[in-house]
Amino acid sequence: MGGVQRTAKFCKYLGSSGYEPYVLATAPKSYYAFDNTLLEELESNDVKIFRTGEYEGGKIKQIKFKAEFKRKLLSKLVQVFLLPDTKILWKSKALELGREIIKFNNIDLIFATAPPYTDFLIGRELSEEFKLPLVIDYRDAWYDSPYNYYATPLHKLIHKKFEKDVLEKAGKIITINEKIKDLIESRYKIAKEKGVEIITQGFDPEDIEKANDTAEKLKSEKKRMRFCYAGSFFNLMTPEYFLKAMKIVFDKIPEAKENMEAYFIGLFPEEHRQTVRRLGLENNVVITGYKNHLECISYELSSDVLWLMIGRSRASDMISTGKLYEYIGTGRPILACLPDG
Repeated sequence: MGGVQRTAKFCKYLGSSGYEPYVLATAPKSYYAFDNTLLEELESNDVKIFRTGEYEGGKIKQIKFKAEFKRKLLSKLVQVFLLPDTKILWKSKALELGREIIKFNNIDLIFATAPPYTDFLIGRELSEEFKLPLVIDYRDAWYDSPYNYYATPLHKLIHKKFEKDVLEKAGKIITINEKIKDLIESRYKIAKEKGVEIITQGFDPEDIEKANDTAEKLKSEKKRMRFCYAGSFFNLMTPEYFLKAMKIVFDKIPEAKENMEAYFIGLFPEEHRQTVRRLGLENNVVITGYKNHLECISYELSSDVLWLMIGRSRASDMISTGKLYEYIGTGRPILACLPDG
């Protein structure tokens, strides 16, 4: 899903900048969505991928998004017992394969990206064992992440110790925005001394070029003004307010119903489908389901307005959603519903 794109594009462009990326990954059997076009792009750029298990693209299982309250409840329950996250169960296998990669491929540097934060622990251990420099990339905050649940003060203490140990070992610390940088540096003296660098989210210009032909075809088939949203809905992201606003517009300007539509590209939970039906918007809302990355960009390019939302919370200013940068890359107008900041 969206979170992999930053790392996948790092691998692609590091490869064309004099580095040779070797990827240590798991072999997923089930997940919410899969996009083999991103995998194919890496393979065509000679990125070497090593997996702890056998990846069989034809036998993977796509699972449904849980209702939001169930997802949050399960997340909290898991965080009580598995620290720092569920991928701690993968750690021993990852270390075993990581050692083989390093021994047989003349590796010079270890790069770890998180979440999941277990990746940082794996990177730290391999770095110490083989005396290799470690670069860590925060795509979200760790100790201060709004998605973390600390059942007891001990849980907080363990996370903080894990993070401090990783920061002490890291040769370079990277994150995506100023807010997360400030949180890390203010909490850990060692991070402030070393300095946290910012590499923002971004987009791949080649993707925009590749998607243009399909976008032109979609444009030629379009009959109504189209709003488009690309991405999933969970935590601070919800289509509820957009859909209610759409209903108000149609009530006040009935003719708009014949001339306006909204496309949602990605996973769309059943609770939001019910909202569409309850508001009587079935003929104006198109839910495409998950599309591969280039198809997604084609829909963005063919739309009149791209919609973005981030819900209000204490963590709103930590979010630098990757889709915003891709929206900018398409050159389409953006309607952004955001908290102050």
